[in-house]
Amino acid sequence: MLERVNKKRSGRRLNSYDHQAICGKDNLRDDKRYAWKHSNSASHVWSGETVAYLVSLSDEQYDKARAAYSEHQKAERVKRKEHERK
Repeated sequence: MLERVNKKRSGRRLNSYDHQAICGKDNLRDDKRYAWKHSNSASHVWSGETVAYLVSLSDEQYDKARAAYSEHQKAERVKRKEHERK
């Protein structure tokens, strides 16, 4: 999917981290327009609308999502460490 997105975007080349960040920020996995899980697979199936949506976002929007995702991951690591200490 990212290959299709990158062919259509005019901004920087996106990677899986960009995809993870946007999916988390915009809850794409929970929106049936964009993704669904097949009963025989652990991963999500992405719709054509997902490609159009990801193409429509600016580099700035991806940068903000990446920053928020990074902060979220840091907070989760702190929580895990605190839990391990108990």
